[in-house]
Amino acid sequence: MGDSSKYVVFNEMTQLPKVVEASGNKYSVIEGVIGELMSLHGISEAYYIGCGSSYYAALGGAIPLLRSPLNMKTLTQPASEFLFYYSDLVGRRIQRGKSIVVLFSRSGETKEVLLALDESRKRGAKTIGFTCSKGSYLDRNADYSIVVEECLEEGVYMTKSFAALYLLGTLTSIAMLRLNNIHVDLNLSREITLLKEALVNVSSGVRALEDIAAKTISKKAFAILAPGNLYPVALEASLKFKEIAYTFSEAIHALEFRHGHNALLERRNELQLIVLSLSKDSSHEKTLNLYRELAARGFDALLFSDESTADYFIPWSGGVYLAPIAYILPLYYIAFLRSLLLGYNPDKPMHISRVVLSI
Repeated sequence: MGDSSKYVVFNEMTQLPKVVEASGNKYSVIEGVIGELMSLHGISEAYYIGCGSSYYAALGGAIPLLRSPLNMKTLTQPASEFLFYYSDLVGRRIQRGKSIVVLFSRSGETKEVLLALDESRKRGAKTIGFTCSKGSYLDRNADYSIVVEECLEEGVYMTKSFAALYLLGTLTSIAMLRLNNIHVDLNLSREITLLKEALVNVSSGVRALEDIAAKTISKKAFAILAPGNLYPVALEASLKFKEIAYTFSEAIHALEFRHGHNALLERRNELQLIVLSLSKDSSHEKTLNLYRELAARGFDALLFSDESTADYFIPWSGGVYLAPIAYILPLYYIAFLRSLLLGYNPDKPMHISRVVLSI
């Protein structure tokens, strides 16, 4: 398949361990911000918003809150949807200073995110900006800004930045839970170490992913099935198959596949299913049952899991909160390798831009 290391996007994927460490080091800052907001105003509701990969990072980052007993309204939305359908609602029900809007943007210049920032501040919400770009509009204008400069890519695709923003969002949720006296079973230092090790192991085993990319090259479309906190990873992976390999792909909540999608058995020779499952998640057994059912029906399905019997073994031994970052990297590599096999140059993407500056 040639020398992958000559490609910028490939080398950026290998840098995820460094980015994870830099992002994890921001926890004390994030906890300080949340603590200050709680002591000054209290927090009645939280909105996590972004666009594209940044939205998927926001969605993943909010999951610890969404799955917790904390009695606080939490909403995740693409920035455009927040603007179109929720800004009036927010304006009516907002308690000045008691709502926070957490905005995710690699560049800090994405148009919808900036409009959402301005609208939120105008209506009295407190804003937190997560970005990779020092001096960007988001960095300068959010009430609180946290920048991880190590996550800014040279290339167009979000890979390092997705991992960083996902982790920053997760740390924000964890800080809110802990400061509300809700126990979170997470040794952050240990989990960051395990995550870095898992990412290194994935990168050192690219050959196995080359085999998967080669065996699935005839497929016309991919469907990535994932439950719970792995669903944002399915969304992000689906986007990368489109962006990098120009291949149609769809993310589906795992058990939802039974509700109509089974009709695609008629086109099974053109369709590749990838099922994601995490052994420590409550969804694991039902997801495994789905995988077996799909294979028995004749679908071409691959299981990606942290169990050694999976078609692709995810080298993850930590808990549920940071696992998705370990799961996304092999899917990035497959999209990259597929692009090469199809004859594209992944460092020269077509039809997409680095930053969306209009709406």
